[in-house]
Amino acid sequence: IIDEASQCDIASALPVLQRGAKATIVGDPKQLRHLSFLPVSQQRIFQEKYQLSHLPADYLNYRDCSILDMVSARISSQKQVHFLDEHYRSLPEIIAFSNHHFYDGQLKIMTQTPQNQQDKSVFLEVINGKRNTQGVNMDEAATILNKVRLQVEKEKDIDPIQSQSIGILSPFREQVNYLQKEVSSQFSIEEILKHQILVGTPQAFQGEEKDIMFISFAVDGDTHPSTFQYLNREDVFNVSITRARTEQYLFISTPVEMLAPQHLLTKYLRNIQQPAVTKYTGKNAPPPDDFLEEVEKTISQWADLQIKKNYPIAGIEIDMAVFYQGKTFFIDLVGFPGNYENAIPLHRWKTLSNLGFQLFALPYCLWELEKRTCEIALKKFLQLI
Repeated sequence: IIDEASQCDIASALPVLQRGAKATIVGDPKQLRHLSFLPVSQQRIFQEKYQLSHLPADYLNYRDCSILDMVSARISSQKQVHFLDEHYRSLPEIIAFSNHHFYDGQLKIMTQTPQNQQDKSVFLEVINGKRNTQGVNMDEAATILNKVRLQVEKEKDIDPIQSQSIGILSPFREQVNYLQKEVSSQFSIEEILKHQILVGTPQAFQGEEKDIMFISFAVDGDTHPSTFQYLNREDVFNVSITRARTEQYLFISTPVEMLAPQHLLTKYLRNIQQPAVTKYTGKNAPPPDDFLEEVEKTISQWADLQIKKNYPIAGIEIDMAVFYQGKTFFIDLVGFPGNYENAIPLHRWKTLSNLGFQLFALPYCLWELEKRTCEIALKKFLQLI
């Protein structure tokens, strides 16, 4: 099994593949590739020297192709491809932009719950800073270090196991070098270990995640256009903004309005300035359903509770969500012809169960033949009896 395969070069993977009867290559083409300093001219020299000119170009393109690229180009059937579409790391607002922009909205956000639908998780702070001749924005760095200090002090009496892990990222090496030096001087070894503080470029965070991320983009009014060319690399940008679990703090040194609209950074910052995840309104719910309407009417008579239909949760739309005394219960209607006929697949049921969600399957035939039995079971499920 080769994980993070976008970062695995072809040459290093070949000895591994020689030793396996089967192989699973796991990776994300939207994330960072391996770094290679092999010149294209040298690749051609090797190709001619070892009489390999007859092979497909991607077989020999060590510089630009990862083992993931090579395997993706060579698979013979789509049955060999599995899309890992369940996202467990980040709260909904943190992953929302990447899900829309890089993954065409195909990710199922398993951290989405009724409790965090409106939560704000990404925060932007505009600093009046400048990158100096060494490429360091000291004002952004100072602001970040101050916030990290506040977080460390806030949790000084908390057990290390329960403490928040902290990451500090900048796309630019000079800014990272400065931040690393300052963290080493301003924080003790015990504090760094307790909060697992990591400072690095996007490359250092590939495959990593932290509870709280601080990102110094070090962009100001005099930033050279080449800087935005680097930030517009989708793999660099995608990795940079998807490392946080619960909170992400962004820092720039120019108003968002001054940034060119075509830049990835501009699109991202404008996106996170919008309201938090849109609260469910029911506007996109399917047409009325007799079975659903009857169940809703029955349940509504039992207590002062709130019912929402076609409710999205963890990437799945549940037929009926019931909110009662601070708890959430989900009901899956099964069997009545129409929009709610099909049952939630077993693997989705298990996923919801693993996430701690309570789910009740209500078959239409049983509702018709043993309605009293169903009502008693529903009342127990809703903790009304």
